Amino acid sequence: MRPPTYPEASFLSEVTASATHELRNVLAIIKESNGLMGDMAQLCAVKGVLDEGRVNRAVDRVDTQVKRGADILTGLNRLSHCLDVDNAPLELGEEVDLLVFMSGRKARNRRQTLAVTARETPSQVTASPLHLQMALFAVLKVCTEECPEGSAISVGVKHSDEGPLVEFLVESASVPGTLALSAGELWMNASLLVEAIGARMEAFADGWGIRVIFAVSG
Repeated sequence: MRPPTYPEASFLSEVTASATHELRNVLAIIKESNGLMGDMAQLCAVKGVLDEGRVNRAVDRVDTQVKRGADILTGLNRLSHCLDVDNAPLELGEEVDLLVFMSGRKARNRRQTLAVTARETPSQVTASPLHLQMALFAVLKVCTEECPEGSAISVGVKHSDEGPLVEFLVESASVPGTLALSAGELWMNASLLVEAIGARMEAFADGWGIRVIFAVSG
């Protein structure tokens, strides 16, 4: 399969399509909860009895979905602002938070869990915001698509002698041993995107995982 002619547009299209699908789910749940509350209001008008517990649960469900919808829109807004500058100082932890949040549906579709690990200390790199997200997204895709369903993937910012790094750690209870991640088209595509932001990627020598290592700035 050939790489896309316009990789930036392809990346934004993939992330946006996933986010808008999530927003449709949010609206569907809100509509369902609103219908339930309407039914309960009609029942109360007829029988004079209101099930406060069910009403409160429906209200809580709507509140939860409104917050989730707002978070999705915030993530999309942040991604759109990646186009504002070519290079900028970026906090790696914040970029990982955005990556994991916007990629949640991709992991859930493969019955995988995706989480951010506690960061050690703030780590700043200078890079194109869009290309950094593209590179991290491509590395995460290697993990989600090459590792088995049911895997647990954690992404965290750490430090090494070479510089700050983003670590993608994969754990699976169903398939023991070591999985060769550093092969295939997905790895090659991710490696090119990582190199474009002045970093390098390496697979774990044992176990499953990938590190994206950034050089210490001058």
